[in-house]
Amino acid sequence: MPASLRIVLFRIIQEGLNNIAKYSESDRAWVTIAGGVRGLTVIVLDNGKGFDPAGSAGNPGLGLQRM
Repeated sequence: MPASLRIVLFRIIQEGLNNIAKYSESDRAWVTIAGGVRGLTVIVLDNGKGFDPAGSAGNPGLGLQRM
């Protein structure tokens, strides 16, 4: 895997975990990375309170946009 892709993956996961720590009120988080010939999947999951993605569209924060 190219170094540039590793950095992008790290930053996406980092932002997801930062959002969990700041907003989710969860006590657990999981990161799953799976790859194969057809691509790569990254899942950042927690057991927190959740949010409405449609409701965050007008939010001035850049977290979701950067990811």
